[in-house]
Amino acid sequence: MPESKKLVIPQGPEEVSIPAQLTTLLEEAAQEAGCYVFEHPEAHSFNAVFGGHQVTVSITERK
Repeated sequence: MPESKKLVIPQGPEEVSIPAQLTTLLEEAAQEAGCYVFEHPEAHSFNAVFGGHQVTVSITERK
C-alpha cells in the first residue's frame, strides 16, 4: 500500500507553498509509477513520459 504524505499549510513566506508541495508529491508519484519526469518551463509544472505518451502536469492556485 502506498505511503501517505500530508501537506503542510504554510505559516510564513519562507515555508513551501501548497502548489510547490503538490508538484513535488505528484512528480514523486509519477516516478514511482515508472514515468520519466522532465522539467517544464512554467512554475509548478512538469512533463511525464511513459510508453510513448507525454503529459504535462500543471498545478494552479484558485483564487
